Amino acid sequence: MNVSFRTGASLLAGCLGLTLNLPALELAPPFTDHAVLQRDTTVPVWGWDEQPGSTVSVTFGGQTKLTQVNASGLWRADLDPQPANATGTDLVVTRGHTSITLRDVVVGEVWLASGQSNMEWALGSSPVSLAAEKTQPANPLIRHLRVDHLPADLPFDKVKTSGWLSATPDTISGFTGVGYYFARLVSETLNVPVGILHASWGGTPIESWIPEPVLRSSRAWPEFNRKWQAALKVWPQAYADQPGLEAAFQKAIEDRRTKGTPITMPWPRPPMGPGSAYGPGTLYNGMLAPLAPYALRGALWYQGESNVGRAGEYAELLPAMIQAWRNTWLQGDFPFLVVQLPNFSDNGKPDGRAWAELREAQESVLQDRKRVV
Repeated sequence: MNVSFRTGASLLAGCLGLTLNLPALELAPPFTDHAVLQRDTTVPVWGWDEQPGSTVSVTFGGQTKLTQVNASGLWRADLDPQPANATGTDLVVTRGHTSITLRDVVVGEVWLASGQSNMEWALGSSPVSLAAEKTQPANPLIRHLRVDHLPADLPFDKVKTSGWLSATPDTISGFTGVGYYFARLVSETLNVPVGILHASWGGTPIESWIPEPVLRSSRAWPEFNRKWQAALKVWPQAYADQPGLEAAFQKAIEDRRTKGTPITMPWPRPPMGPGSAYGPGTLYNGMLAPLAPYALRGALWYQGESNVGRAGEYAELLPAMIQAWRNTWLQGDFPFLVVQLPNFSDNGKPDGRAWAELREAQESVLQDRKRVV
């Protein structure tokens, strides 16, 4: 991202060796070099500025849109729908003599990829798959933006990201594996750029990805809130004990590798508590809400392992989450694709039913269209 400050004052300051505190012009975090914009729909472009009332222009693809900075310092301009375009183009945002230029911006399909560890699993964590993909040439039609882990008690307006990266042998190891193969298939089928907005966190339950007001209106809230309040009471001690449990688990893993000793302790899930990824709505607040209203085609969801054993709740929470995300983006009933959990036994018990019940809950939600529209 190229930022230039073209003012006589700044030139003079440079000549004199002075430093000026210039007013800031800022784009929302999803807008970086190599970004993918959604084709065939209105594309909101937004950000902030320290001069309320000033005019901001956004220029891209032959369009220039003007808007004003509001009293809170927020501005937004909506680009008209445009067809797919794989040729990288500059997107320029200007306020007065200050401008920001994004390089190599393309237009295609944008999908939000979210969930827990199976969505977070990077292509680089599968050496055989990574080695095969590294033999392929760079593919500028596939692009990926990773959102940093950030739980929050209230909805944020900004996130930290990796910035958009084009798929090359040097970058793909950090791409979500599921999202990468999805993007490759879509790009090959439609012959358009495909961007993956990737916001996931291993081990997290569905309730972390749902706005708290939506959770509170669900039948699952009383039981979840009871567990949450109980967790808060033991949080200080649980937080203090966590490093020791994690060290013991890592030793158990090492003993299995070197001695063949079976692992008898469970994975020490980080405790629920203030600032954790397991609280009501904390990941929706910190990782999803700041991405809206970035224009997209739909969402990919791979999660459910952390809700195994609570299939009844899941059958209510999944459609509530889908509707909440659609309400957040205000793009209508966009497609929402769910990866059903695999045929996995319950802790090695061949007759276990909990995973099957969760899979059934996922299927029942998606088969019953009335519950997700």
